[in-house]
Amino acid sequence: MRCFVAVDLAPELRKKVEALQKELAGLNTKLVEPENLHFTLKFLGEVDEDIVNKIRYILKDVAGSHMQFFTEIAGVGVFPNDKFIRVVWLGEGQKDISDNKPSLINLQSIVNEALSGLFNKEKSSSHLTLARVRSQTYREEIIKFLNRHKSINAGTMKVNCIKLKKSVVTSKGPVYEDVDVFELGHDNRRKAC
Repeated sequence: MRCFVAVDLAPELRKKVEALQKELAGLNTKLVEPENLHFTLKFLGEVDEDIVNKIRYILKDVAGSHMQFFTEIAGVGVFPNDKFIRVVWLGEGQKDISDNKPSLINLQSIVNEALSGLFNKEKSSSHLTLARVRSQTYREEIIKFLNRHKSINAGTMKVNCIKLKKSVVTSKGPVYEDVDVFELGHDNRRKAC
């Protein structure tokens, strides 16, 4: 199955994020469906069931040793760069991986390190994909969007769990399903997430 590790966007921030997305509609973009909005901690790709069980064990350990925290969802950006835009994203206000404060980017780094025996390490980049850009036709309009919202603060959310998710490709786009849920600061699963 095609898997990834994620933190879902808090439901109370969804309307503000959807309003941002509406500004990108009509610019030859594919908006991420509201129910699919999340911060990816680690993309895993196609994973066999026996590896999924190892991932569960590792994520349970990571979640149990990492406390719940609040984080500010702020700022927009693009990948790979503003000369050729493929993805428009919303970020995290606190981005310093070196200070060890609880944050999505630090949690991402911990997950990346914990899974490094099974998967390649990646550069940490805490973001929520708003839209995928199909062509560069409206690049200038997207740059204006970025300039308007570079200092946007979408709000603060509590990060209380991490999820192992699978992606099922359908004719209408991907459908994400929770494979397992791990509450931060606890040894047990599926408690308060």
